[in-house]
Amino acid sequence: MNSDSSSSPNNEPTSDPSLIDLDEALLPFTNGNSAIEQLSFGAGHEQLDTSPLLPNDMYATIPEAQTEYQDTVDTSGTTLSECQSIAELLEEPMSYEDFNEILQDPASDTQEVEHNNNGTIPVQSDPTANQAIASIANFLQNAMNEVSEEAILQTTMDAMQRNGQPLMHMARQPNAHHRFRYRSDNIRYLEESRTHPMTIGLPNLTGCLKEVYQSFWIQCTIVTTQNNPQRRVFVHQHEISYRGQGAIENGLHSFRIPLTADDILHRRKIFRHFSVIKTLRNDYIYGLTPFDPLMNVDHIFPYTIPDDANLSKMKRAKRFDREFHTNEYRIVCELMVKQRNRWHSTGVYCQTHVVTDK
Repeated sequence: MNSDSSSSPNNEPTSDPSLIDLDEALLPFTNGNSAIEQLSFGAGHEQLDTSPLLPNDMYATIPEAQTEYQDTVDTSGTTLSECQSIAELLEEPMSYEDFNEILQDPASDTQEVEHNNNGTIPVQSDPTANQAIASIANFLQNAMNEVSEEAILQTTMDAMQRNGQPLMHMARQPNAHHRFRYRSDNIRYLEESRTHPMTIGLPNLTGCLKEVYQSFWIQCTIVTTQNNPQRRVFVHQHEISYRGQGAIENGLHSFRIPLTADDILHRRKIFRHFSVIKTLRNDYIYGLTPFDPLMNVDHIFPYTIPDDANLSKMKRAKRFDREFHTNEYRIVCELMVKQRNRWHSTGVYCQTHVVTDK
């Protein structure tokens, strides 16, 4: 045996006075002596007197600390299966209605937490957190609505394709020449619009609408020809209006009118109360809006001329008339689907021939 590892007569190891023996401090020898723990701090010694510990006290617990922990966090009622259910619940998507139920539940706004013997402490929910949850719920609901709306619209488009190639055509053109009227001339319909009204031939739309909040509409827009320096079609300076039942204005240069069940059945739409209103030159707007029925155009081309500063308002308008041939126009008719309060273009359209002012 090594000479450094000497033992005491009671087979007790000799401890270094500069070290702390945890076994001796926590589980003192029970040879009938009082438990005196020697704690060494540097070079000095401190003695901590405690009451005598019996052999059975070696495995004693600390009830006060456990009681305080149990009062603070109670986990006795949560089983493993319940923890698994909570984990599964967190992984499942939550609907908009579930979010609303949580936000509207009074128990989620005020919770009571017991703290020792001090009674109940009401804990108010954070309004900022509730607002964030509501914002996320609204975002998710809007996203789901968007996907649902697109799916319903696609179902309608597919039904139109199954009914045959969806085409529209001008079954009866308006007169190629008529006199443009100013607003001061009162309401003037297109010439012969009552006896020979403009008529559109519709595709087979029977059974294509899948929801009660869907409806078919025709959108009419007055546009220029391509006879201009840009060689493009623009929204016209003149205005159009329609006084038929259910028609709504879509700005000064366009309107929308619903297709009735009779229109869909007979596959035609008749326009008997169509008016073109000539715009005064002093009211011209020189921001040119391109028009394309197959795409959304959101930019505007400014109309500029080199000697603009030296021209009067009237001379500038007359020059614009010459360059863009405002004495000519077309009417473009587009088939639209309205779902609730949203408008969707079907890409199905037709247009009149060029109509010229007398």
